[in-house]
Amino acid sequence: MRWGKFVPKTGSLNISYLSSPESYLKLESGMHHAILDNVVKGYMAGTYTIPDQNIAIKESWNTDNSITTSMIVKDRFMPGLTLKGDYKQWVHSKKSNMEFSAKYANDFIAADARLHCSLSSMKSELSAVWKIDNWLLGCQLGIDLPTMNMTNTNIMLVNERMKLASSAVWNSEQPGSTFSVGMECKLTPETTVQTKVATNNEFSFTITQQLSSALKLGVYSKFKFSNFLDSQQQIGFGISYEQPHSCCRKE
Repeated sequence: MRWGKFVPKTGSLNISYLSSPESYLKLESGMHHAILDNVVKGYMAGTYTIPDQNIAIKESWNTDNSITTSMIVKDRFMPGLTLKGDYKQWVHSKKSNMEFSAKYANDFIAADARLHCSLSSMKSELSAVWKIDNWLLGCQLGIDLPTMNMTNTNIMLVNERMKLASSAVWNSEQPGSTFSVGMECKLTPETTVQTKVATNNEFSFTITQQLSSALKLGVYSKFKFSNFLDSQQQIGFGISYEQPHSCCRKE
């Protein structure tokens, strides 16, 4: 007689801090603790905004000893267009990569183009979302430039009123495709439930509780079934804190 396999995995604890966004210098830090693996990861970052120039410079450090320098430019002559350049370097290994991106958004469309460069690869990603009445139609295309293979390609259709989404994903380098359907429901103004089921035998379930104007508690679970008696389960929880903007604080 064969017994089913049950593999519980305790999740993680996330703590983050964000300073007041009204100042020219914004500081943020975060910590991620994987309880089962007993691994702690964290980061610190500072962003300085140049007044009247719509330019921001961000420097961040991660516990994997990587340093990332970013420059963000919002075009003053074309509202809605944001340009960004990232340079990331690992101190010990001296490895580095660069990423350039351009984003554009208005009331009807949002588009994003990215170019990722490193010594071993060069990839690009194109994505866009259109608003049609109460529906949002999105598509994403990834291209490995040396081989011109399509990767991470998906199409998504979302209904704003029903909070119902569907997605189709395929990769030209690997056979098969994945189709998924997700739904979000607000049980109360403070409690949100999200579910997702996919054709790769995965089912996920999330509950988020708004404890205060700045504090959220989340419980996350994911199940993967290869057959009726053989399943894997992951369960985790997280706590997030975001300092409320001054415009949203109650007097």
